Amino acid sequence: MLIVCPVEFEAGAAVRPTSELDWVQPGPDAASPRHGRGPVSLLPRDDDVVLVLPPLAVSWHAVALPRMPANRVRAALDGLLEDRLLDEVDQLHLALEPGGRPGQTLWVAACRREPLAAWLTLLQEGGHRVVRIAPALWPQAEGSPPLHWGFEWQGEAWVSRQDDQGVTCLPLAGMANLPTPTEAGARWMADAPVAGATEAALQRPVSVVTWPQWLQRSTEGPWNLAQFGFSLSSSARQGQKIGQWWQQFWRAPAWRPARLGLAGLVVVQLLGLNLAAQQERRSQAAQRAAIDQVLQQNFPAVTLVLDAPVQMQREVERLQRSAGVLGRSDLESLLAALGAVLPDNGALPTPDQIAFRDGQLRLDGWRVEAARLQGLQDGLAQAGWRLQTDSEGLVLTALPTGEARP
Repeated sequence: MLIVCPVEFEAGAAVRPTSELDWVQPGPDAASPRHGRGPVSLLPRDDDVVLVLPPLAVSWHAVALPRMPANRVRAALDGLLEDRLLDEVDQLHLALEPGGRPGQTLWVAACRREPLAAWLTLLQEGGHRVVRIAPALWPQAEGSPPLHWGFEWQGEAWVSRQDDQGVTCLPLAGMANLPTPTEAGARWMADAPVAGATEAALQRPVSVVTWPQWLQRSTEGPWNLAQFGFSLSSSARQGQKIGQWWQQFWRAPAWRPARLGLAGLVVVQLLGLNLAAQQERRSQAAQRAAIDQVLQQNFPAVTLVLDAPVQMQREVERLQRSAGVLGRSDLESLLAALGAVLPDNGALPTPDQIAFRDGQLRLDGWRVEAARLQGLQDGLAQAGWRLQTDSEGLVLTALPTGEARP
């Protein structure tokens, strides 16, 4: 696990690739952790990264949250905290205490949305998968003794207090020579660079807890600020992992042979598809030419071929009519086909008018129930005929030769 904490976390401070973070990488078992400071590009590689927000970056607010659906909690928090915050609520990221549910009084953490989003984006683009967002300070559980810690932040010494009433941070210079309360079980600690000044200002001994040790402690706390718009669910982490893998594959020199091989494979596949398409087009053209040749050989009078199958059918029907043979589109054939599917008991009404034109048998004014009509259509379709309805009645035609039948 890699623990990182931005050196700067203000709305006005631009987050750039050169922006620095403090980082800690715990060692195995009791080994001393590695730690340092540098830009994202120089961070150690690790599968899981925890982003710790600086001590002064998060404010804490106790809120009595009414019972409501989960999808309305964020909007409700905006209304409850609007008068307590110095910034506009839409510029802040909010998070509920661990296990907090509507219908109870709970702690809400607030931090600036813009720098948090910028740091998350910078880490992700650098190939680091953030799995958790932790605060450096957080309210203690009810009844827990107060915890104090002296630390240096951006060149100034501070003292923090964590108890069940919240979190406060005060400049160490303002606490010099002020009496400090004696509380049972209270713990007093300080980072090494400010330990002496903290003891002198508070007039009490303190235990040394270095900044890397404090960052490690932050990851052991119960809080995870990755909520609402900054949720880092398993699906979101999986998407980040895929994106990081793709960035590494696309940019890393070690993957260059694989990228070249993949590009070559794509080119070969495209060439193969083009060759196959050309071969298919040539095969279809040869088939069309063969069908056209059959038409012109059997019917020399046809000089212009537009649709060989249709023209061949018309020529066959023309020869049948000239020889006195009924064609499928003749009136007698259509009437015979219709008579073959009509019931013998005369249960169906008769049409008002029967007309024949251009191979179509029109039955105007013939109203047939939907169930019976479907039966007639199915029976005629199986024999090679099509029965359709229009505004006037029914129209019977012959199916084209070769058309699929149900």
